[in-house]
Amino acid sequence: MRNLLTIALGVIALAAPMHSYANGSLGDWKFVSGVGQRGTPYCGIISAVKNKNVGQNIIIKARPDGLVVDLYKDKWIRPQGSTVRIAFDFVDNQPLVLSAYADGHILDVQIPTDKVALFLLAVAQSAGTQVIFPDLPNEDTWFVGSSGAQNAVRRLVFCQQHFQK
Repeated sequence: MRNLLTIALGVIALAAPMHSYANGSLGDWKFVSGVGQRGTPYCGIISAVKNKNVGQNIIIKARPDGLVVDLYKDKWIRPQGSTVRIAFDFVDNQPLVLSAYADGHILDVQIPTDKVALFLLAVAQSAGTQVIFPDLPNEDTWFVGSSGAQNAVRRLVFCQQHFQK
């Protein structure tokens, strides 16, 4: 996991100058860090998805055990333990389709270790991120713009490296 993140960071670093970052907003993305309910540290980037005044957001979290994407929507009431297919499309019509674990208002998607570097590069360098719900025909596609994504991913990777030491 660490090697893949280091590769992603290296490619991202070549594409843009380094800056100093404070916690907080980075364009469409906001950097966050903390400790989860089970005491696991995480670093993440979060973005609200604009959709008819419905509370929904996407958070990409790096943890010692890998990269997880949490999709939250306040109107969801998904049975705990159920699964839903999720497709991430980086405006290239080549979606990454994964299974999400449902728990109430949250869908939790584990990014496979061999896909972490490419996933982070796609978030950082694409024109935007689309989240598609093939199993939920009444759920609109979510879209998050790319503003601030490169800097946010860089901050995420730097933070994640600290708790792996």
